Amino acid sequence: MKTVLPLGRGLFDKYISAPAYKVQTDHIDHCLSTRRSLNEKKETGADILQWTMDQGKAGNLDEKEVKSMARTMLGAGSKTTANSMTSATALLLQQPETLAKLRKELDEAFPHLSLPLPLEKLKRLPYLDAVLHETMRLRADNKEEGHWGKPVMLNKNAFMPFSLGTRDCIGKTFAWNELRVVIGHIVRRFDLEAGFDVSEIEGADFMTWQVKRPDGLPVKMRPRTT
Repeated sequence: MKTVLPLGRGLFDKYISAPAYKVQTDHIDHCLSTRRSLNEKKETGADILQWTMDQGKAGNLDEKEVKSMARTMLGAGSKTTANSMTSATALLLQQPETLAKLRKELDEAFPHLSLPLPLEKLKRLPYLDAVLHETMRLRADNKEEGHWGKPVMLNKNAFMPFSLGTRDCIGKTFAWNELRVVIGHIVRRFDLEAGFDVSEIEGADFMTWQVKRPDGLPVKMRPRTT
């Protein structure tokens, strides 16, 4: 066992972790290069990436720190929302009546299937928001005391998926909007059929809540015609 574990770790690092890290690094380099080219043309963006690069230009961050910030934003803005969308889809398939109610709300708000679903209208759908809030409550990104220690809370049922106060999640608005757009479009445009046993969805906390099934949660999606 002592030999197998280091060997397995080495294989994981070589064939999975290292290639994934390179893809991420190349993407970050491309984003920074593209934004700098735009900045040279006096074109700037009103986003976190621009702020980070401005801090680098002002000498408050060095290049390594700029790239580290970009990597944090990439990871925090993709893996966590992807896990939440997976959980939302799985929970909806577990509760057909909830899925039907959400679809009814989306059908009434967007009666024409061929037209886009504007974010400003998706934001005003109460049941869609309720589904996403309940998903975040049931499948919080991390509830494991082993990682963060025992929380001190007056209300144990408090809903704080992005924390609170001046140091809450800087990307929470983007995350909520991403969840609304993706789940809204999937439920409105596709009929969903679970390719897994919906009676139990086993997961585990490892920095973020993740599905433990080796094949994930396969779902069949058929385009709706009406």
